Amino acid sequence: MQGRSRIKHLFVVPGIIWVLCFTVFPLLYSLRLSLMQAKMGTPERFIWFKNYARAFSDYRVWDSAKVTLFLVVFKPNRRAITLGWTLL
Repeated sequence: MQGRSRIKHLFVVPGIIWVLCFTVFPLLYSLRLSLMQAKMGTPERFIWFKNYARAFSDYRVWDSAKVTLFLVVFKPNRRAITLGWTLL
């Protein structure tokens, strides 16, 4: 019975490795990189949340957030309303 249990775990290992390599590692690396000042050819410098402060004070971030909100919220609802009116 012990051998069958090990085989079950061996079948799960490739999936765990896949999730770690392509989900967890990039997520943690991007979080680390977002807290650094990184430019090609210069060493990375830890700057805490200055990148986030600079991003949220930029008008282009807010403009793109408005466009994204419009496309996610209002476009599907408009289609649903139009479909509802069509079916009446």
